[in-house]
Amino acid sequence: MARPLFLILHGSGIYTHDWAAEHLARLKAVAATYPGIAQGGDLGDQVSLVTVRYDQVFENLLERWEQQGDKLQAFLDESSIRLPRLAAFLRDRTTPPDERGFLWTHVLDPVVYRGIPLVRDEVRAVVLQQVVAAINDHLQNEPGADVSIMGHSLGTIVLHDVLELMGTGASSDAGDVWRSDRFRFANVFQVANASRLGPPGLIDLKPYDSVVRPLSAGPGGSGAPYCSAFYTIRNVWDPVTWWQRFKPTGWGAGFQEVVVRHLHQLNVHGFIHYLEHPDVHVRIFRALLGNWVVPGPLWQQRVAEFPDLAPGSCGATVAALQNELD
Repeated sequence: MARPLFLILHGSGIYTHDWAAEHLARLKAVAATYPGIAQGGDLGDQVSLVTVRYDQVFENLLERWEQQGDKLQAFLDESSIRLPRLAAFLRDRTTPPDERGFLWTHVLDPVVYRGIPLVRDEVRAVVLQQVVAAINDHLQNEPGADVSIMGHSLGTIVLHDVLELMGTGASSDAGDVWRSDRFRFANVFQVANASRLGPPGLIDLKPYDSVVRPLSAGPGGSGAPYCSAFYTIRNVWDPVTWWQRFKPTGWGAGFQEVVVRHLHQLNVHGFIHYLEHPDVHVRIFRALLGNWVVPGPLWQQRVAEFPDLAPGSCGATVAALQNELD
């Protein structure tokens, strides 16, 4: 049997070239706790785990913006144009480093992606090139292998857009070979799905109408379905998933909405925090390797044993809040 390929996209924030080391290490460690997977060795030996990085686009842009702040102010001083707030924002060095870093690295990434087409298109191009190259390389060595892909947070937006461009043949970088009537992903996982998030007028590729849908959903407005199974995953405590929730109707059995409610850390939006939950990682393992690697009873047992609240947390208070959500 051909070794499957699993592509993983990060979310918003700072992601260096080795961003995935902790994520993959944790995923492998969790996989090793399931006998059906452990008997085959390391997860990385059974599945080709390939990470995709696009944060360099935002990193380069925001560095340029900060540098351009001084130049912009000099220009404004010599002209009659008045853009004081923009200049002050770009040049402000008084904001505490941690707050300033969060603003530039977390808040602005999705805003810039939706609001500046040139940046959006560059991100798409960078990701598309990596995805196509990874699939090409893998299928040369593993003909007929399943290809699955997962995005988190901002990565769910980028993932959707890139797959729509690939599946419709709209990108000259991908060509027609990856069109949805010629190629199909086995599984698409959207963790903390934000693909519908943003002003409608700035969302040029519409998630409900695209090819990024399971076979059971039937064709979208732009072509044939691009995956066999589609998973959208959210945590009830994660505010990113509250607005413009991804919740299509009539997509059939190939679509699964996975809802978890654990609270083990302050950053409930964190990628690893999501992956820790058995209802998330078991679905991933079964989709990649087959249902037999985690039998149903063991899956149910792991879910039952997994606490919604981390040991030592303010259990009574949080439990009361959870009851309000039911």
